[in-house]
Amino acid sequence: MQLTSLPFEADASVYFERIRHLAWPLLLDSNQPRSHFGRYDIMMAAPSCVIKFQHNRCQVNYGQGFENSSSDAFTLIAQQLALFDITTEGELSLPFYGGAAGLFGYDYGRQLETMPKLANNDIALADVHVGIYPWAVINDHELQTSTLVSHLPKTETVQLVSLLTNASNNLHQTFKLTRDFSSNMTAEEYQHKFNKVIDYIHAGDCYQVCLAQRFDSQYQGHPWDAFMQLRQQAPTPFSAYMETADGCVISLSPERFLQVSDK
Repeated sequence: MQLTSLPFEADASVYFERIRHLAWPLLLDSNQPRSHFGRYDIMMAAPSCVIKFQHNRCQVNYGQGFENSSSDAFTLIAQQLALFDITTEGELSLPFYGGAAGLFGYDYGRQLETMPKLANNDIALADVHVGIYPWAVINDHELQTSTLVSHLPKTETVQLVSLLTNASNNLHQTFKLTRDFSSNMTAEEYQHKFNKVIDYIHAGDCYQVCLAQRFDSQYQGHPWDAFMQLRQQAPTPFSAYMETADGCVISLSPERFLQVSDK
């Protein structure tokens, strides 16, 4: 494993735009300097392996296209992570040294637990889409450092450093909606569901329900430019942007749901 210091960039988009043209780019964004609650930005692309679960099949892609696998997603991820060597001469202090990153959809829970199948499968994205990334760029806003972590051969790492330290010529397309957002339920339907939730809580059947609506629209431009606009308007400290062959995922979260403990 090689650690290479890069010029510090307070805005993660500077480095990410230089690698976004590579396959399956992923940005975990603290939205600095507009937000002051997150410490790290983590960005990566060009995974050595992609694991996904879609249409009740687990598939793996080592660079030659997706093939069906008899193993489950967790087993495949664990096998790939076992190949990583994060031995360093100094103390390990970064939050990520390459490895697995991606998404697990709620619907993958049906592969782990017995639950009713009530939701419509109307989104093209896989229930699991995880890349095994042999390198990543980490911005540390507390120490004001940018570091490339690489498990690539030295010559490829040198090429990657050159890519990261040369200004990009990305052309931005102005993102705009071509029609207003529409909800998958009317205001009256939402009110009825809300009242049912209150009844469940009063009856002691539950203590919390995430009553969500889905809003749908159409657009022109590229999702990356939508993310850039959103992070200006709502700079949340645990944001994410991910591109897959099936579509893009944009997430702007003010909180994290999992935190690794040293204990």
